[in-house]
Amino acid sequence: IAPIIFALIVYPTIGFQQFNVRFGDFLAFNLLTALGCVSVTTFISCLCVTVERTTVIMACYLEIARLYCYFYISPALMNSYPQWQWITNFSYLKYSYIGLGLNQLTDQKFYCKPEELVNGNCPITNGNQVIAQNEFDTYDKYDQFWQYVLFIVFARFAGYLCIRFIKA
Repeated sequence: IAPIIFALIVYPTIGFQQFNVRFGDFLAFNLLTALGCVSVTTFISCLCVTVERTTVIMACYLEIARLYCYFYISPALMNSYPQWQWITNFSYLKYSYIGLGLNQLTDQKFYCKPEELVNGNCPITNGNQVIAQNEFDTYDKYDQFWQYVLFIVFARFAGYLCIRFIKA
C-alpha cells in the first residue's frame, strides 16, 4: 500500500502530467519497483543463507543496480562501454527508470525562466528532446513493463530454487 500512497501524494505535488492513463502507468511502475526490490532481496537472502553474507552481497548488488540503472550513465553514454552493457539488465531500477521516464517525459512541455535562457532561447522545450538526448527513444514503455514483470518472476523463481536446493 505504501507505493500507492506515495504515488497519490507525489504525482500531483510535483506537477506531472494530468491524471489519466499516465498516472496508472506511474502507479504500476511504482508497484513493480517495490515488488522488484523485494523479489531481488528475497532471492539474495535465499542464495546467501546467512544474514551476514546477505547484508554484504545485498549492499554490493544495490550499488551496482543504482549505478547501472541509466540514472547516472544514460544509454547514450553506455554505448561507450559495450563490455558493461550486459550488467544493466540485472538492475531492478533500470526498467522502472526508463518506463517512468518515457511515461512522464513524452510530450511534456518545459518552460524556461529568464535566467535559464541561452542566447534568448530555451535550450530544452519538451520532454521528447530529453528522451532523444538520453536515447530512451529506442525503448518502449510497455516493453519495459513486461521485462520488469519477467525480471520479478525470474528473481522469485531463482529464490525458490535456492530455498529448495541450497542447504545451510
